[in-house]
Amino acid sequence: MSLILYLTGVINIIVAIIYGIYKGSIGEFIITVFVCTVITFLLFGIGNIIDNQDTIINYLIHIKEDNINDVVKKCSRCNKKYEAIRKSCPYCGYVD
Repeated sequence: MSLILYLTGVINIIVAIIYGIYKGSIGEFIITVFVCTVITFLLFGIGNIIDNQDTIINYLIHIKEDNINDVVKKCSRCNKKYEAIRKSCPYCGYVD
């Protein structure tokens, strides 16, 4: 998604320059390029935010998977492993 925003921003600048040259007036050229540059910076910023959110989400998923795998109990009766968040062993029903 962010790649699309970056490409749209680059295309926006190119079109602005071509359109500004086509109009023939220096004032319209400057205004067109300025407005399109502002829009491009907004697109780049949104793309950067999306990249950062993807990085954070992947990091949080990785941490969650690590925490789930690390929190394991071993039943005193049947010696099978199960998640520590359970109150009783899911295999034999023993309550620690």
